[in-house]
Amino acid sequence: MKSRYLYSSPHITESRDDSRLQGNRLAQSPKHSASVTLSWQTTSRWRNTFQIRYVSRQFEDDANTLELDSFVVFDWSTTITLQNDLDLFLSIENVTAAEFETGRAGNGIVSIGAPRLISGGLRWQR
Repeated sequence: MKSRYLYSSPHITESRDDSRLQGNRLAQSPKHSASVTLSWQTTSRWRNTFQIRYVSRQFEDDANTLELDSFVVFDWSTTITLQNDLDLFLSIENVTAAEFETGRAGNGIVSIGAPRLISGGLRWQR
């Protein structure tokens, strides 16, 4: 199991263009982000990975008026080794198809993160 956590609290210390920005948080900079990854091998050839990702609320703009919600996303993948250098894999990002904000414009338009993404294929390593 691997876990990662980042605490980041960057603030604008000076603004020549707009002194009202001083002290505000930087745009697109969540205070907390974390992930936990659990990997297990069911047989000598079959591996599974489950990951949870969390990002706390953040602001879209330097004025800190456009707020983006926090979100949690689940990912899963499985890999089967066919030969020493050849793997077959299946990966699903955002398993629950959670809708999460990645951007917000001043006119109210909200950008949404990628929905469920399923990919698979063969991976050959030399």
